Amino acid sequence: MIGICTQAILAEGLTLGVKAGVDPEPLRKAIADGAVGQGLMLNYMVPNVIFKGDFDTPRFALKLARKDIGLASALGREFEVPLKIANLVDGKATAQAAVEAPRVHTEGAEVLVSTRVCDKALAGLGKKGHAVVPKEESYSTLNFARPVAIRVTARGLEAGCEQYSAASAAGH
Repeated sequence: MIGICTQAILAEGLTLGVKAGVDPEPLRKAIADGAVGQGLMLNYMVPNVIFKGDFDTPRFALKLARKDIGLASALGREFEVPLKIANLVDGKATAQAAVEAPRVHTEGAEVLVSTRVCDKALAGLGKKGHAVVPKEESYSTLNFARPVAIRVTARGLEAGCEQYSAASAAGH
């Protein structure tokens, strides 16, 4: 779970950075050289703060953290990058909305799309050249394990894409 969530947030951050005009390798290096890349949370915060129960010592201003995530979310909207996890943290989405989002599976020749996706979205995917196959979601349909959401907005189709898939269903 931790590894998958880390991959997802890295995909959001890298996608946002590249779409905003940052070269991928310097962006990767900046992340690797920062607190995340150095393992600050796992190597320092968990053993020295969480395991010791030291939650009262100030370490980073919550006001600055909210500002940072707010700026990232705003940049995502500006560059039309769906930031599902960042928006959840920023309070622009709810955990329930993330759980209930229709799913898409884009591994292989066909794009398996939840039957909960509306006809307009299915038609839009077809126009983009995808072989769309509607499929009923259930606990046993493992193809939908990767949360890729599609929604129709005034600007058209938007999607949050799983970073390792061969195709991105809504063209992002």
